[in-house]
Amino acid sequence: RIIQLTWMKKTGFIYTPELSELSSFSFQTTTGQGWGITHDGNGSFVVSDGSQYLHFWDDATLTQHRRVAVTHNGKKISYLNELEYVDGRVLANVWYSDNIYVIDPTDGNVLQVYNFSSLYRSGGVLNGISLTGVGGELFITGKKWPVIYRIRLLDFWVTEHELCVREAIKANDGRVKRIKIRIRRQMRACDEVASCRTKLVVKIRKKIAGSKKQMRKSVKACPLD
Repeated sequence: RIIQLTWMKKTGFIYTPELSELSSFSFQTTTGQGWGITHDGNGSFVVSDGSQYLHFWDDATLTQHRRVAVTHNGKKISYLNELEYVDGRVLANVWYSDNIYVIDPTDGNVLQVYNFSSLYRSGGVLNGISLTGVGGELFITGKKWPVIYRIRLLDFWVTEHELCVREAIKANDGRVKRIKIRIRRQMRACDEVASCRTKLVVKIRKKIAGSKKQMRKSVKACPLD
């Protein structure tokens, strides 16, 4: 199926590959608009609406089941526009920007930023991202551009082993953060009792060591390329 979103009428259309209309549907987003749509290959459409949010729709019911705010170094990234889902990450351009942001779909955190201001154009803004069908390559274009660029993001595609290791490290960082938060709360209950604080310091060291041991175990289990 081919899915099309209208910009401001809160209506979407579903077509066959031959562009015969099958049905239409109503939708709602943060701004009430439809800007970009892609599919994550795992049962969800990812939709942008010009805000800082990515909306995730069930691909069978076309209803939203979650949304995430996109941030870069703690700052919100608004005007999210064209989207493409590639190897577990969302590529998004920002309206009237030459940047394409690589976004973690689980938490909205920007992982990388690519700037395409050096590309020649005689039209409007950058807003076209598409897979080429060749691994490691993308098509890039813009509003009324007379050309389409075929590009390769050399530091974007990583191996399955590298992705697995990254996930293990990320999981460890999350565990350590939660451990420290819990220990700080317990520290406040100790007041100024030195023995209590000493026990908690020993406890946090053991828990962090346990988390690192779990991370090393996860990394060891990562598949080799």
